[in-house]
Amino acid sequence: MGNPLEYILLNYGSVEEAQLDGAYVTHNGHCGACSTLQDLSVYMQYTDLTAPVRKCGLEGILSKQLAMDCLLALGFSNPCAEIWYDNTVNTREDCFGVCMEEIFEYYNNQGDCSLNDCLECDEVRSGPVFKGYSGRTRRNSGLFSAIWRPPATIYNVTHNYY
Repeated sequence: MGNPLEYILLNYGSVEEAQLDGAYVTHNGHCGACSTLQDLSVYMQYTDLTAPVRKCGLEGILSKQLAMDCLLALGFSNPCAEIWYDNTVNTREDCFGVCMEEIFEYYNNQGDCSLNDCLECDEVRSGPVFKGYSGRTRRNSGLFSAIWRPPATIYNVTHNYY
């Protein structure tokens, strides 16, 4: 096996600036807790993180350690697992009722593809803080997921680091 890729995370003012510096842009926006290539690999491996992270969040009702062990087992780096844990706690506090009502529902409403009420609550109540601290999200990394999003909201980036 080869040596692991060594890299540093840097914020640039623009894609052009990064490219002129010889950097690889792996997501749009600032770097944060989930900006590592390790976390990108988790996002690429799991097209559906909602179900496994929900399971980790439910384990968090019993203890933070159980939730963190669950998130780390998915492959997240420790800092990224921490923000995912915080996201599950906040969503549980702000959206528990509506999410329990829709726990077995589709992520998107049938017909218009809007988010179901649970995911909409998570998006509004937890999303801004998560995005602010995580840096990387699936959408700003150019990755589609089990939750349908308008294609125009998915950043255009090609992941070819070989």
